[in-house]
Amino acid sequence: MREGAKVKFDKDGAGNFDFSCDWKENPAGVMEAVNTQLEEHGLEVINHASDGDFYAFSIRKIRKPAVKKLKVHPLTTLTLKELGVALKMFGEYTFGDKGANEVMDLESLAAKYRALPAKEAAAVLMEVYTSKEHKGNGNQLAGEIICCLQEWPELFECPEIDEIDW
Repeated sequence: MREGAKVKFDKDGAGNFDFSCDWKENPAGVMEAVNTQLEEHGLEVINHASDGDFYAFSIRKIRKPAVKKLKVHPLTTLTLKELGVALKMFGEYTFGDKGANEVMDLESLAAKYRALPAKEAAAVLMEVYTSKEHKGNGNQLAGEIICCLQEWPELFECPEIDEIDW
């Protein structure tokens, strides 16, 4: 806080905040200190007014921006759903030991990827690869789907494929 600005900030039992400060000495410093302390309590100034010795402002809870839910491609959802079924039927050990090709119908799944443009298919494979669902087993599945798509040269021109360990 700048020198001279003194702010006393206490929260009483009713949830109101009392401020006392030497406003004339450094108004910018006072508002900076007030804003900092309000933010610590999840509050923000929404308007303020000053009339010589008097200063008033309204506060409210900080509105958190709505978290944008990332749109997940429907094929990512389908792939992860089929992965979940395979893990439930065969277990994580068998999936990891034998591979997805032994416990899933990868050819029919790969056909759905082939129906997409190469860049879109690569983006979906990256979504599957980076998914945290099913304890991260999507990374192994994405690699095995890529193996089924080796005859698709356009897919291997996409930079996402280089990032996937297959």
